[in-house]
Amino acid sequence: MRIKRLLALASSVLLAVTASITHAKGLNYSYAEAGYTYLESDEFEAKKGASVRLSFGVMDYFHIKAAYSYLDLNEHDRASKEPDLDLFVIGAGGHFSLLENLDLTGTVSWVTREWSNGSRSGDTRNFNNSDRGYQADFGARYLIMDRLEIHAAGSYIDIDDIDESAGVIGGVVFKLNKRFALSASASHYPDAEETEAFLGVRLNF
Repeated sequence: MRIKRLLALASSVLLAVTASITHAKGLNYSYAEAGYTYLESDEFEAKKGASVRLSFGVMDYFHIKAAYSYLDLNEHDRASKEPDLDLFVIGAGGHFSLLENLDLTGTVSWVTREWSNGSRSGDTRNFNNSDRGYQADFGARYLIMDRLEIHAAGSYIDIDDIDESAGVIGGVVFKLNKRFALSASASHYPDAEETEAFLGVRLNF
């Protein structure tokens, strides 16, 4: 099932490329990313996981995004089995250019976390369930030079069984050529004691 989900997202990428999606000059909002994600919180510790992220620019000022991650998690000596996590994100937002190389951005996303193949010893919660909620981000993207972009945002999450928390997101994109780039990002939510890091390859449309 997870392989089918990844293939479905990959097929969407190929269709977008063959359709030759165009975008305005400056920062690009139509791209796909694939790579590894590390997720850590006060409830569990992540070793590694595979992620696919998609973003599509719509008209001049809007974008939509979707992401899927499969994470293999270990709890801190409290689980009889190792729980797995399927993480889904779908959202939409807007962007406004202050300068040709500087955009303000805002995005609201629906987040779903599906837990499976694990349970806690001595706890009524079983990891064969789902947590749902939303995430809101507001920040900026800045193209320092033709090949190097940085981005940062303030973020707020509210997900079932996870403390509501404000946090920060930051990242960098280094272009290898017109189509491909290296992408790295990280987020931290102090109240939820949760940190996520991503490293991957970006394909620009």
